[in-house]
Amino acid sequence: MAVRRTLGLALAMVLVVTVASCRHRHSKDTTVVDQPQRFSLSQELHSEHDTDWYGWSTTLDQARVEFRVRHFTEGWAKVRIYDDAGLKVFDEEYFQSSYHCDCDHEFTEVDFTGIGTPGDWQIRVDVHDFSGSLYLTLD
Repeated sequence: MAVRRTLGLALAMVLVVTVASCRHRHSKDTTVVDQPQRFSLSQELHSEHDTDWYGWSTTLDQARVEFRVRHFTEGWAKVRIYDDAGLKVFDEEYFQSSYHCDCDHEFTEVDFTGIGTPGDWQIRVDVHDFSGSLYLTLD
């Protein structure tokens, strides 16, 4: 009987620790707009470490890429874009080497993809320990 009680107590402790650790997971709030001549992504990130893929069905063969961050505190991000043929037409890293800033930093960079094949493009966004509001627009 004492063994069952001890086992039950141990199992309950593991469950409490597991539930408590789930509450402290990183979080992100994501909005995506996918139109033939415009793709936009906005994310609220808090110490996020992730790789996400997004599809974009476009009629364009080249896109303007605007990467904007507000309320940035730390981390880095990398954006890669592949055209319908699977060729990489864009590859850019932002805030290299785990950049850190104790401020309400805002950053915007505008660039262009290489020329690619219209159709179903793939957008890969990697973030590492990233905290801030991330906005990515292709048009």
